[in-house]
Amino acid sequence: MRISLPVRACLSCAVLLLAAVVASAAAPRTQPTPFKFAALGVANPCFVDSVVFADTYLGGRKSGGSRWVRVLRWGTLEEDYTMGPGHAVAVFQWRGGLYVFDINNGVRKLMVPVARRGDLHDLTTAIYSLYPEVKPTGPALLDDSWTTRKPGLRGADKSPVTASYRDALKAGKALAKTREVRLVRFSYAEKGKRRESAVAVFRFDGRLCLYVPERGTLVLPQVAAGLDDDALIRARLGACFGRESAVQLVAPQSAEVPAAGRTKGKSNQSANTP
Repeated sequence: MRISLPVRACLSCAVLLLAAVVASAAAPRTQPTPFKFAALGVANPCFVDSVVFADTYLGGRKSGGSRWVRVLRWGTLEEDYTMGPGHAVAVFQWRGGLYVFDINNGVRKLMVPVARRGDLHDLTTAIYSLYPEVKPTGPALLDDSWTTRKPGLRGADKSPVTASYRDALKAGKALAKTREVRLVRFSYAEKGKRRESAVAVFRFDGRLCLYVPERGTLVLPQVAAGLDDDALIRARLGACFGRESAVQLVAPQSAEVPAAGRTKGKSNQSANTP
């Protein structure tokens, strides 16, 4: 996977998992979470897991005072200085200290004073110490606590389910507990075959985000973009998979719903809301 910051960031934790080691800037032991939390168990989950963790931490309340959480994302550079996979974690305040939730390392205390919680340099220095073998670049500290909430998931249908669709749906349902999420099916060409997938489209920190199980999460700079901007979604997916992938969005199919008053076995067609 290749990314190009700041135009897009495809956040994937698969490669960084191999490089994750414990260093002095973060506590060597994994801490228990301050609440009941289970990882989503989907492909390339670092960004969406961090977002759901932050949502769970806030519990529907606004961030402020000692209740403080941010999502930190960054890209990486390969040996030849081309863009490599990115990563994301949740940074939060708890019991008078700062902690990081990392899908690769669990919860660890950061050796950063609470008074410096908004300092990007101090936070990245501590968190990057968990990945000394990678070359991080382009960090961004995202705050979604101010967002006006309109929770709900739309776009799910009863068409055949692929592994990618299952992951996008699972992530979409979790994200939709505190924000609007749109599920969109799409297809792309790979090795001479047409493959079916899906993307969970949502906003975080005012930015349009696309969770794609095969690639991770694209975080777009278009603050004003809407969840129904199909042209933008298709263009960003095409850039992520490559021009030769010929990405096409797939309209949701009608699901068969029994009609009221019909005899058993009869049904009519009812179109799903896209």
